[in-house]
Amino acid sequence: MGIIGVIVYCVGAPGFLLLLLYKYRDTANPYVEMVLQFFFDGFKPQKYYWEITILFRKLLLSVIIIGARAAGSLVQIYSFLLVIQVSLLVHIVFRPYTSVTITILIFFYNLNFLF
Repeated sequence: MGIIGVIVYCVGAPGFLLLLLYKYRDTANPYVEMVLQFFFDGFKPQKYYWEITILFRKLLLSVIIIGARAAGSLVQIYSFLLVIQVSLLVHIVFRPYTSVTITILIFFYNLNFLF
């Protein structure tokens, strides 16, 4: 029963959010825009899905911290660093934020995990 809850929470909720963001990405409805603004505000319009990538990165980091415990601390450290490095690379390539200041701040926020 617990596995079903984890799957629903970790896959279902972000999947449902992605569906909502995709469906209403070009909406002119002010109510829908107000409700979903929290999830896409600050991102470029074509990067409406970026909040899902952030949630996925957090999920991966949590799985590494909890799930790789049996594999040893070195595996956890290297896996954690790999996820952070890939997220930095994706951040640099896609530049999802509308503001250059936010882009730089998020870059240094992610870079902070490496040191």
